[in-house]
Amino acid sequence: MLTRLWGLARQYRDMNWSLVDQAMVSGSNFLTGVLIARALGLEGFGVYTLIWLIAVFIQNLQHALINTPLLTYGARAEADERSVLLGAVMTRQLVFSGASTLITFVTMVAAMAAQQIPGIAMAAALSACVASCQWQDFFRRLYFTVEKPFVGTMIDAVRYLGQPIVLIGFLVFSDGNISVTTALWITALAASLSCLAALVDLPRIDAPGRAFDAINDQHWEFGKWMAGTAVLQWIALNIFTLLSGALLGPAYAGALKAAQSLLGILHIPFFALDNFLPARGIKMLRDKGRDGLHDMLNTYLVVGTAAVSAVAAIFFIAPEFWLGLVFGEEFTQNADVLRWYGLIYVFYYINLIYRFGLRILEQTRAIFLGYVVAVGVLAIAAYPLLLHVGLAGAIIGLAAVPLIHLAVLFPGYRRALKRPKAAS
Repeated sequence: MLTRLWGLARQYRDMNWSLVDQAMVSGSNFLTGVLIARALGLEGFGVYTLIWLIAVFIQNLQHALINTPLLTYGARAEADERSVLLGAVMTRQLVFSGASTLITFVTMVAAMAAQQIPGIAMAAALSACVASCQWQDFFRRLYFTVEKPFVGTMIDAVRYLGQPIVLIGFLVFSDGNISVTTALWITALAASLSCLAALVDLPRIDAPGRAFDAINDQHWEFGKWMAGTAVLQWIALNIFTLLSGALLGPAYAGALKAAQSLLGILHIPFFALDNFLPARGIKMLRDKGRDGLHDMLNTYLVVGTAAVSAVAAIFFIAPEFWLGLVFGEEFTQNADVLRWYGLIYVFYYINLIYRFGLRILEQTRAIFLGYVVAVGVLAIAAYPLLLHVGLAGAIIGLAAVPLIHLAVLFPGYRRALKRPKAAS
């Protein structure tokens, strides 16, 4: 019996470490968000949320153009090919990181100068976050790609266990006072230390040489639809937060973020799947064909949807209790946001499984087209929804996004299964 259990543990070690890793990451992000929210208050937390959306946008692009092709093609590469592939991906990451960091700083300084707000310190802090956080995320994905999940988890531990510890220490010694800029610097520091830890056990990385153009073209062909998807996804998920801050005030953006933070427990399985399911799906496709892949994804769909629904039900029953317990009474004034946000996460999980299927089958265009349709609808409906229905309009719009997207994803996935050969 023990031998069988040990064998299962070894067989699923990538999944096990992914779950441990994401439990730590999500737990840290949740604790960090709570600490910042309590220190800044509802309105200050709203300002922090709006600023942080810039870093999220850039990291989403980086994940689409750099990390997703790495996870997909790195899992397929033979050992002797992988070092060259890693060299090409590292080159792409260097260029993207430098350009995105510079653009962030210049744009932030210009935008705040136009509003006559002294913003160089905040621009510097945000730019440091953009650079350090994307490199830290790149390294963690790299270690999962080369089947060193333990190392990936350990470098995550440096950032995600260190970040709340530093933040708590700062709050204690500053009598609970903190600024948005300080919060950003703490994140940048923790991510930078994690990057240094990642350098200790790097796998072999060779200069790509003549292979660079071929690898770059392959990754761009795959990632371009994912990049477009990342932009549209960011708009679809954040347009109501941005418009709520602009039309209703930063406090409403803070209310949306607080609800999302409480549901952060669901990010554990969501992002853990992103670490191991593409590689597992590719192996299943190779070994048992499309039918085997479809059966595997259906298992994750049924079990995962039931689990997410159970978590959503907990918050649906007593939203005021959970918001007051975690964030304080100031945050309970918009408790209904949490009640319905849980249902939205159920829809998002269903979408997630079909997106994985399309990625594994290299049909990423369908994911992009789904967001084109969703964002097109929101472009027309978002402003009047918020203007006439208020924060409830944001919830209606957020629920519409995964439903509209699913209407495009599902038939695209079914068509991809029937094609004789995957093509991006």
